[in-house]
Amino acid sequence: MNTVLKVLPNGLQVIAIEVPGLQSVGIAAGVKYGSIDENPRINGSAHFLEHMLYKGTKKRTWQDISNEVRSLGAYQNAMTDFETTTFMMQSFKGDIAKSMDIISDIIKNSTIPQNEFDLEKGPIMNENLMDLDNPMRFVFDFLPRVIYKKNPARMPVSGDNEKTVKYIKRSDLVNIYEKYYTPKNMLLVIYGGISTAKSLALAKRWFSDFDREYIPNQRKIISETQVKTKISEKRPGLKSTLIGIGFKCNEFDQKKIEEHASLEIISEILSNNLFDEIREKKGLSYFSTASYNLYSTFSFLSAFSNTKPENKNEVIDIMLGTLEKMQNGKISDEELRRAKKGIIIPYLLGKEKSLSSAVDIVNDKLLFNDPFMSKKIMKYVNQATLNQIKKYSAKFINTDAYGLAVIEPK
Repeated sequence: MNTVLKVLPNGLQVIAIEVPGLQSVGIAAGVKYGSIDENPRINGSAHFLEHMLYKGTKKRTWQDISNEVRSLGAYQNAMTDFETTTFMMQSFKGDIAKSMDIISDIIKNSTIPQNEFDLEKGPIMNENLMDLDNPMRFVFDFLPRVIYKKNPARMPVSGDNEKTVKYIKRSDLVNIYEKYYTPKNMLLVIYGGISTAKSLALAKRWFSDFDREYIPNQRKIISETQVKTKISEKRPGLKSTLIGIGFKCNEFDQKKIEEHASLEIISEILSNNLFDEIREKKGLSYFSTASYNLYSTFSFLSAFSNTKPENKNEVIDIMLGTLEKMQNGKISDEELRRAKKGIIIPYLLGKEKSLSSAVDIVNDKLLFNDPFMSKKIMKYVNQATLNQIKKYSAKFINTDAYGLAVIEPK
């Protein structure tokens, strides 16, 4: 695997990685702008803008973009997160020039047409409604509200339909696009079965004419103490109750990779134990898991499950009991061994996928200023000791101070 990092004269960072044997190429263009950077009045605007970049450029309509991607048999998508927005495309390596033409046009030349803006508000609000019933979205869009009191991560990534999304204007999106979609605030990664020389030549060809004024986006680390907080919401149409328990952790720190790696392991052990205790032993849930979510300015550890409404209290008790055991150091060598395998093997398998690899590198660079931070964290995961995991479990799991979020049928 050959890797080259190049900064174009306009300030755009390009990372080209050649992986011999791959027939595909993954392209990921990341912008250092996400939901925590938004004005709360227009929460959801970063996500809205992500949609609008596919709605027309100076030389392509949305139909042209869609038809050209389909003609290549390629895959394109985008995603907005707390601190980044990423545009991605995967195609056959022989079609890389055309793919670069399309994705660069979307990034550089979007016009954000008013008529398309008006039309797209409907699909976005429907997407938000669909996400409300999705347990995986629940942990990101609802649980942070009880973990944090001040941090802008409290705002849902895709916004609130009635409070913010319906009030977003086209001018709001144009302002974000012109201010933050600039070469010096972006990163381009090309990963797959072509040479690094060809990747860099294509990057220069399609992005060298891209230039806008750059105003650095200043983010603050917000210090706040975790307190025991509960919010409950009843929603019509739900059939099961969704339960989330979360703990505030530290922002990313290069000097604390051991801590971040340990929390990855803790979340894997917790996920395995919740699945065993709630689903396998009690049959109370289909979906019981945990995650550790790390960003540059904050992070949190979460546990979540779904169950029948009448089993809500029992499941909460099991979740808290499982967390308390880990807090008190009741973790075995075998649990640690399995957790390491459960983290490292999927990571290694993911390196065989060109698009997910490109996206991971974008995230690592934009969030942690190191395109291979995930690889470093995996090294620390592999080296972790049982005493180390017990230490960080006691530090970050506190069953006297946590956020509890419950969404149940109305």
